[in-house]
Amino acid sequence: MNRNKKLGTNVLLMSISSFGSKLLTFFLVPLYTSYLTTTEYGISDLITTTTSLLAPVFTVSIGEAVMRYALEKEIDKQQVFRVGFITHIVGFLLLLCISPILLKIELLKPYYVFFILYYFTFTFYSMFSLFCRGIQKIGAFTISGIVQTVAMVITNIISLVVLHKGIYGYLLSYIVANVVGLFLLSILGKIYLYMKPGKIDINLAKEMLGYSIPMIPNSISWWISNSSDKYILTFLCGATVNGAYSVAYKIPTILSVCYSVFMSAWRLSAVDDFGSKETEKFYSTILTRMIKALTIMAAGIICFNKILAKFLYAKDFFSARVFVPVLVIAFLLHGLGEFYGSVYTSAKQTKMLLYSSLGGAIANIVLNFLMIPIWKGMGAAIATLISYGIVLFVRAVHSKKIMTIFIPKAEIGLSVALLLIMMIIQTIDFTGSFVISVCLLITIIILNKDIAILIFETVLKKKKRRL
Repeated sequence: MNRNKKLGTNVLLMSISSFGSKLLTFFLVPLYTSYLTTTEYGISDLITTTTSLLAPVFTVSIGEAVMRYALEKEIDKQQVFRVGFITHIVGFLLLLCISPILLKIELLKPYYVFFILYYFTFTFYSMFSLFCRGIQKIGAFTISGIVQTVAMVITNIISLVVLHKGIYGYLLSYIVANVVGLFLLSILGKIYLYMKPGKIDINLAKEMLGYSIPMIPNSISWWISNSSDKYILTFLCGATVNGAYSVAYKIPTILSVCYSVFMSAWRLSAVDDFGSKETEKFYSTILTRMIKALTIMAAGIICFNKILAKFLYAKDFFSARVFVPVLVIAFLLHGLGEFYGSVYTSAKQTKMLLYSSLGGAIANIVLNFLMIPIWKGMGAAIATLISYGIVLFVRAVHSKKIMTIFIPKAEIGLSVALLLIMMIIQTIDFTGSFVISVCLLITIIILNKDIAILIFETVLKKKKRRL
């Protein structure tokens, strides 16, 4: 199987799992905004955000090493899984020892047990998923992702609509879904075959930890750029403002789902024959297509933002629509930064991931404290956009020392300029802004007609196959 066909197959399978599941959860937003208050949503988001912060610290980001080393044909897969599993167990026990600190935080105290259960199921499901992808069990990953989402949807409806359990039901649905996902990955991916007790290959463990540990500060830095604004917003403006701002992330998530699905598949292809001239050409082609595709999608989301907001945001949440255009551009920059990050992970040179992410994180914190007191949620959104831009710039420049990636700068630059104009127009939201945005969207599609036609033909082929 050639590299393009392999990447296409993996993207298709992961799209079925991730895009389908994310689409279902996307349509749950009206349910959340109807049955949860802005304060409850803000608190629940803080719990999941805190888990995202602690997970890379207590798991030492070993999951990334598990996937990367499971891809190596000559390495014992059972040893790879054993290192990852034991690392997760040790990390969870350490978390339990210090977790009583959370009981001192009044905002999180009532949800302590839910936090512990969510952390445990979330981290182990993530590690099992990464291992499945590493051993090329993409089908098992796909099916488990779909069923996990269905389980979450059902438990959400029962707990929120039928039992009226509010935030408790919301958190419980995520825990139940993770348990279901873990069970399916173990059975369908035959992970139970790798769970046999035995000695650890110390040399392999050291090598895997040497790969993953430098990624901890990188993960934390990404977390700071992505989530510190929510804590600062809560501290300066209260949980209610954070609730509205947090739900604003749901529409840009459409874009992040698209590139995260692609990046999940891309990481499996990015390591093949890495370092060759053919690989440089392959990277350049894929990045150019990725930028064009994301630009078209971002323009579409921004253009129809207000319509989506009317459908998704109930009651007090509707005000969150104003943050969406800025966050969409921020998510686009984040996706491109992730692509350049794959150059470092493929080359096993993960230290630069730290330096670039750290620069973005520091900028994000400084800008948050400067802008949030003045513009509140909008200040947080702008700070996020700038910090992601810094990370992308640093990685795009520095990665040339490892690999030179060529993109048509003039062609892409014009599309991006039009996209930024659309962002400003939709943020101001004046009479006639929608008509102007539609015109800009059509222009962007024409400028990137090659990728637009490719997307259209791909969708058409899928429909013909189904028929």
